[in-house]
Amino acid sequence: MQIQISLPDAEGLKEGSPLRYRGIQVGEITRLRLERDLTSVRARAKLYHRGEHFAREGTRIWVVSPQLGISKVANLDTLITGRYLALEPGTGAEKTEFVALAEPPKKTWRTP
Repeated sequence: MQIQISLPDAEGLKEGSPLRYRGIQVGEITRLRLERDLTSVRARAKLYHRGEHFAREGTRIWVVSPQLGISKVANLDTLITGRYLALEPGTGAEKTEFVALAEPPKKTWRTP
């Protein structure tokens, strides 16, 4: 199953970058391109088996990148493995067009 994701930029992402849910790869980016107006990036992604759980209204998608600061250290593995897209499945109607969140959501991993 194919989905489209609008991102502010593609820094650290590439074709083949994974889409993950709870640490498990559930898909991958198959194409990155600039939007015609040059204001954002469009990623095409392939969802693997059971992709129907993620191609739903309410699914949240965000870029996971390293965070290093005084109050928080997280995702340092992405310094080696590279950035990836994390997903939290929605429960609504089927959908294939998404806009990535600017920041990770506060609450993650709800059960579909």
